[in-house]
Amino acid sequence: ILRELYGVLSANVLLSIHPDISLFKILSKFHKKTAVCGNGWDSWEETMMQSPSGLLTKESEEQLKKLKDFWIFVGRGTDIVKGVGRLLPVLKTMPDFNLVAVPGDGFEQAKNVLGLGPMTSPQVRELLDRSKGLMLTSLHENLPLVVLEALAQGVPVVTTNVGGLNTLNPAL
Repeated sequence: ILRELYGVLSANVLLSIHPDISLFKILSKFHKKTAVCGNGWDSWEETMMQSPSGLLTKESEEQLKKLKDFWIFVGRGTDIVKGVGRLLPVLKTMPDFNLVAVPGDGFEQAKNVLGLGPMTSPQVRELLDRSKGLMLTSLHENLPLVVLEALAQGVPVVTTNVGGLNTLNPAL
């Protein structure tokens, strides 16, 4: 958090994908040069250029066949900001709940978490389509692209109410 704060304070210009993100609002009041802009990267075109299915490796397919259904977590479990420290104890109480983690680092001790390793955007999109939903347990976030992509695909999202996430309509 301190590195992010330092980076924002030392920047000449601060761009944000939404005007209600905390650091953006604070720095706007200090007459820092700020602007709201879109994310500039869109995986839709990349995804549509690929075939809509069959993007996963045979090994991944074999591992997924063992699961009746699953939720997906995109991020490293070793990233403290992702809030995995509070997710893992909950998963222990839910032995029938399956979580597929991309890439899956930091979940090695969790019996009901399948780590599939690094994946391309089209592969993540395919996993989202096949999942029950996306889970994001971050302690703080701006507005993660994976949440917007999941919602655009009609995939349910369960997330903490932090950063730019609290600007989304809960009915989405």
